[in-house]
Parts: sequence; structure tokens; C-alpha cells
Amino acid sequence: MRCNYLLLLIVLGYACQSNSNGNFKFTKELLESKTLKFPLDKSTSNTSFNVEAFRDPTTNKRLLVYLNLHKPSIIYFDLEKTEVFKEVPLEQDGPNGVGKPSRILTLSWDSIIVVSSYNYRVSIVNEKGTLLKDYRLLLGEDYNENTGLIDFTSPVIKMDNKLFFAISPDRNAYSPTFYEGYINSSLNLTTGDYRYFNNYPPEFMGKTWGVRGPSYSLTSNGNGDFIYSFSISDSLVVINVKEGTYHRYWAGSIFKRTEVNSFENGDRSRDLSDYALGSFYYYGIIIDPYQHLYYRFAWHSIDKMDYKGDANNIFNKPLSIIILDENWNVIGEKKLQDNTFLLYMFFVSEEGLCIANTNPKNPNLEDDNLVFTCFKVADL
Repeated sequence: MRCNYLLLLIVLGYACQSNSNGNFKFTKELLESKTLKFPLDKSTSNTSFNVEAFRDPTTNKRLLVYLNLHKPSIIYFDLEKTEVFKEVPLEQDGPNGVGKPSRILTLSWDSIIVVSSYNYRVSIVNEKGTLLKDYRLLLGEDYNENTGLIDFTSPVIKMDNKLFFAISPDRNAYSPTFYEGYINSSLNLTTGDYRYFNNYPPEFMGKTWGVRGPSYSLTSNGNGDFIYSFSISDSLVVINVKEGTYHRYWAGSIFKRTEVNSFENGDRSRDLSDYALGSFYYYGIIIDPYQHLYYRFAWHSIDKMDYKGDANNIFNKPLSIIILDENWNVIGEKKLQDNTFLLYMFFVSEEGLCIANTNPKNPNLEDDNLVFTCFKVADL
């Protein structure tokens, strides 16, 4: 199944946009509500692509699932006591080997999904780290332009007996043909069948968008809707995989002043220093099931040099969070404090939207603590 009918819907649905003129009214704001601080030992990394809330089905404890890149292992922090509740060891090689882990989905203590993107593997382990089942997504090293690397920053979505992934095509990102590759894949947990489907929106086609262009974020609301935040697009793309419907909703930033131009300079070494710094990009999208809202992250442009004459880098780029209601209407936007938050480390729980204070440029960075600032939604 290549889901060609979805590709047709994308083309036909491209013109079917809601809120395309950017009309909106702000009714909500994000306010800092609390700080969460989890102690780290020397064997635990202070950055990770996998941070998400999980409720222990046996004790009903609210936990933070954290992939420790150093050991590796999966650490489950108690969100109320802000201490380690459980640690699941992972082995890269041997009879319990899962490869190099990059993403986790905890279904139960006897069913923990471990994605190893660079190894093209998906494994199931239990709370002792024992390998229960292993899926090889490629035969040998047979990756090609029709395959893709599972994305580190988007969550794994489970629906019925299938897992769904955001992927990056195995293509040259500086070639316009990159955006003709597939962006999603699915794994049937019963049969092991692994399939690719879906493409980038039409506005990507025929151009090169630099190192930030391929990135996008995916989330799901549990109703069959897959919600995509693409880097250069003001719109969210919403595809219902059960019904085969396709919609676009305007979800842009009020701070954006210019269109995102494609990367035309052939010197790749200037991509990060010039193009990526000076370009506006969207990033993550996450659902808040407690408030029935969505949060979309925006990465703003910045000069190559700061006011002191020192070189900026990607971690100096300002951030803002766009608030959308359950119908994907923009109802607020929050500009974050500069050089504080790490763009790809965030989760939603009863505490609110929690974002890691582990930006390498943060002057108050704590090496021995994992710190999150949590934001609550309030009426204007």
C-alpha cells in the first residue's frame, strides 16, 4: 500500500484551505506556571529527542519518559516527586540488542517500543530491557530514494495494530527531488509489513530549502487525524488516515514579516551561518488533550552577528509558540525568552506545556539538573 489516494487528495486539497487569509482573534495567552527540576547523574545526558508524558497503568503514577542517550536507557521520572521512578536498560548489540535508540513509545511495561532510526529497526522490550520482538525495516543495507529515516523529533503514533512514523527521505536534501520522497511510514505489528506513503506539500516541490527545510513535526489527536507542521508553510496539514480526508488550516505567526525564500546559494557551508539564521521556520506541533488545544513552535530569523559582534548560531534564534483551538484556529502566540529553551525538548501534561531550559546558550544552564519551564493557558 503506497496510499496513492492520499497523494491525489493532497493535490486536490491544496486549494481547500481554512483561515487562509490569516484572520484570527487572540483569546488565550501562555503564562509561566511552574518549574520542574529532575536531578541527573553523570551517566545521564541533559538533552534528548524523546521526552513525553506517560501514566503508569499499574500505579497510575504520572511519569516523564526520557531517553538517556549516554548509557543508553529509558528513564521514567515521577512528575510529582521529580525523581527517578524506573530505569529500563537498553543494549545496542547482542541477543537483547535494539541498535542505537532514537525514539520511544511506552504502551505498557511489557510492551515498550524502541525505534533505532539509523539501524532501520523497531524493537519491543519489557521493563527489564529484554528484547521481545524485533522488526528489521530494510533487508541488509538496501536503503534508496524510496526509503526513509524515521524522524527523531516526532512521536510514534499507534493506531489499531499499526505504528506510524514521520520519516525523512533517503535523498540528497540539497536536491529538489528530495521533496518528492515519502514522509510517512507504517509498521504492522502483527505481520511486520512496512510501507511508505504521503509526500511534502506542493509548495516544496522543485526547490531546495536548506538544512531546515526537510524538518517537520507530526502529532495525532486520536481520532484518525494526523496533524503536520511543515517548516516553510504557514498552514497546518490535517489528514485523516481513516477517512482519507485532507485539509489545510492557516496557522501562521503574527511575527512573520517576510516569505520564506528557497535556498539558492550553492555553497552548503553558508547554509547554517547565513540562510538558516536569516530564515523563519516553523517547527514542532503538539496536542494538549487537557485543554483541547494545539501548540505550534516558530523559529524566528536572526542576524549573523549579535549586538556585540559575536557570531550567532542556531541556538540563538528566538522562539514563539502559536496557540490553536481544537478546530485549528489561531487564538494566541507567546514569544519566549531568548537563549533559554531547547526547541525540540517539550511535552504536555497536567502541568501544562513544559519546555526544557537546556539551550546550550542558556547562561543559567544546570549540568546536574534537567529543568523544564511549564506554561499554562489563560484567558486574555
